[in-house]
Parts: sequence; structure tokens; C-alpha cells
Amino acid sequence: MVQVHGLESTSVFCIDSTEVTRAQYDAFLKANPDPRTVQQIDPCAWNTDFTPQAIWPDGGTRTGAHPITNIDWCDAYAFCAWAGKRLCGDIRGGEHDPYRWDEAPASDTDQWRLACTLAEDGGHPYPYGNTFSAKTCNGLDAGVEDTAPVGSFTRCVGGFPGLLDMSGNVNEWENSCYAASDGGGPDNDQCFLRGGGYAHNLLELQCEPDIHDIFVDNRNDQRFDVGFRCCR
Repeated sequence: MVQVHGLESTSVFCIDSTEVTRAQYDAFLKANPDPRTVQQIDPCAWNTDFTPQAIWPDGGTRTGAHPITNIDWCDAYAFCAWAGKRLCGDIRGGEHDPYRWDEAPASDTDQWRLACTLAEDGGHPYPYGNTFSAKTCNGLDAGVEDTAPVGSFTRCVGGFPGLLDMSGNVNEWENSCYAASDGGGPDNDQCFLRGGGYAHNLLELQCEPDIHDIFVDNRNDQRFDVGFRCCR
């Protein structure tokens, strides 16, 4: 993990240096986690199986060093709890309030955003600097068109030394969710995704994109380009 220093002296936490890998998630499954006893919050009461529903266990070209994908928000939350960490959220603990995204200073309470952008120069739109670099991270312009082994884009570093793949490779689930206007439930609970993935462009690969460019997905959805990392 990488230690992150926030804006306040008390705002210190750690974040995984890379996205959780297929090998790490396999170790979680081989420990036979019981959904009835592994920590899950009430909105995940429906989740009775942590197994990815696609590209598993045979990943084809996706080896154990590639980020785990095809896991829903509740799977990510449970893995982090099992590992003695938590899904990245509010720097003060728990869930980050998604309704505060477009209140500029409020986003400084978000662990993922702080880790990605808050460097010694006061922050920047991309983890590696102020200007978009097409092939620095595994986004659309890199031409990979799939996940890459975590950390293999060695220049995709920041906003703190040793912190890799905060932009591109896979979208990352975050502990920032809300119930859609037509009611709750796993098909209507919306959770934020951060960092963009291998099929996304320069706007979507920013540390803190415009509120309209941030991706959300249903809490129970599983996708080929969505993974996660943990905080502590």
C-alpha cells in the first residue's frame, strides 16, 4: 500500500498501490468466504456469491497479474473487509456522499480523489501531471483494448510515488452510492466508478472529471472493465 497525506495533518491513510489482481481475488475465493459472515452492509443482503460471473476461472489472455473484473460492488466491499481494509470512500471513514461531488472543496474528503491528484504541487488533473499523455496509462489511446497486468504501464504513476494505474486499465468501484429516484434495491442503487478504463478517453481518465463525466453503475452489475482497489 501507499501512504497518502491529505490536506489536514490528520488526513493520512493508505491505498493499494495497484488494482486488486485476479490472483489476489482467487486467494479470497479459495479462503471460502461465507457471504453470511464476511462483512457486508444491508444493501448487499442479496449477495450470496462472490464468484465473478464471466472470464472466470479461465481468463484467456488475462493472467493472475491482470486486475480482477466482473465483480459487483458488494464483492469488492467484501474483499476489502476480508483483507483487513475497506473499499475507498470518505477520508473520515465510511461512505463518501455522492451529492457533494460538485461542491469543489468537498471532494477533498474523498480518499480515491485525494490519492490520485493531491501531489506536492497542489494537485493536477491526471495522476502523472497537468497534461494528458495518450500512452502513459492504459486508456483508449494506448491501443491495448483490454486490461493489462497491473503496474505494467510504469509511467502511469501518481499522485504519490508508487501509486499505479489510477488512470485507465479498469474503472474502480468506490464506496460512494445513492438510491436512484425510482427507489432502492440492487438494480437501482447507483455507485460511483473512478479513473476510467482501457476503453475511455482523456476526459474520462482524469482524477477528478466533471461531474457529468463520472461513471456510475448499479450496485449489482458486473462488467469486463470494472475492478477496484482498497484503502486503510
